[in-house]
Amino acid sequence: MADPAAPIVLLADIGGTNSRFALAGADGRPTRMLIIENDTVPSLEGAIARYLDKSGARPSAAVLAVAAPLESEEVALTNRAWRFRPGELARRFGFAKLRLVNDFEAIAWALTRVTSDDAHPVGPVITARPGVRAVLGPGTGLGVAALVPVDGRWHVLASEGGHASFGPRAPEEVEVFAALMREHGYISAETILSGPGLPRLLHAVDPRSHAKTPEGVVANALAGDAAALATAQLFVRLLGRFAGGLALTLKAVGGVYIAGGVVSRLGALFDAQAFRAARVVIDIGLHTGREIPAGWPGAGERWTPALAAAYLRRSGTGTEMAESEVQRYLGWPSQAISYKLGERVWLAARRAAEARPGFDLRDWHAGALALGAHGLGDLATELAALGGPPAQNVQL
Repeated sequence: MADPAAPIVLLADIGGTNSRFALAGADGRPTRMLIIENDTVPSLEGAIARYLDKSGARPSAAVLAVAAPLESEEVALTNRAWRFRPGELARRFGFAKLRLVNDFEAIAWALTRVTSDDAHPVGPVITARPGVRAVLGPGTGLGVAALVPVDGRWHVLASEGGHASFGPRAPEEVEVFAALMREHGYISAETILSGPGLPRLLHAVDPRSHAKTPEGVVANALAGDAAALATAQLFVRLLGRFAGGLALTLKAVGGVYIAGGVVSRLGALFDAQAFRAARVVIDIGLHTGREIPAGWPGAGERWTPALAAAYLRRSGTGTEMAESEVQRYLGWPSQAISYKLGERVWLAARRAAEARPGFDLRDWHAGALALGAHGLGDLATELAALGGPPAQNVQL
């Protein structure tokens, strides 16, 4: 039974497009939820006033999750022209206590309470291990945060990782990113992996396309428009790559969670197989041994950063990219070989398969992922059975 003397606490998630309001229930979970479109109110104060008017509630405390940096006395939303001062807001609405958190910091804290009813697995279920949990989400912007265990307690690492630079990896992406740079200059992950990013990406894929909103891109893709469908598929693949990079950066063995409104709106266009394929790690037998495998030039020698970079250059990787990949794995340079050569085999096999009549991307990804970890030669052979190149096409 609820304590009638317990304070009424207002909960709010203030985004760039929508603001979501609720009251904290007796168990801490939100009740009496209401979504307000930000275009229908002039300010945050207007949104709060509308919710209080509709709910009839008079909260004495509030917790606001805000899509904005919280480092100054005046808070300015990142993707909306709203500004407010927390002290003035508290006085206006009679909040004895007002707590502000970054919106994805709040989502990261919520991971401590997430159950199987609150989340849906993307692709095959893999049991998470104790450790860091990461969360990202494309909405009006691209939010990023992490939940980190320290000395038996959880701590949240807020982040502006969505503003980190982002670029092409596969050859077919180079011209798309070149078009984006001509139009927008600096490209961050948020430039593409967000609601506004969908029409930007579409225009780069096909400048003749006329969809100007994310809803328009999704609707056209669902209707079978080729450019919009290709855009949605590329968006999912790039999101998978960003999520995989985040997992590596944070060593998120506790899982990577996806929030935000864009993925839910993609619906059937969100291809779980393509998403996971973007981050698949191909094990070519180098992770478990620090010596070059039999059959490779220099077999039996120990891997060094210089030798790893030389192998990548021999495979066609540019000098700068080869050195960059090895720098990421200085403690185990063979892992750089694993990622880059495995990726090259994977992409070459898929390009070859796409030329086959009746090619289906989802079926191919499902079959390729079902192969699991393989040695490099075996991987090429197995992918060839799905329509990929013959094993001898893998050059070292």
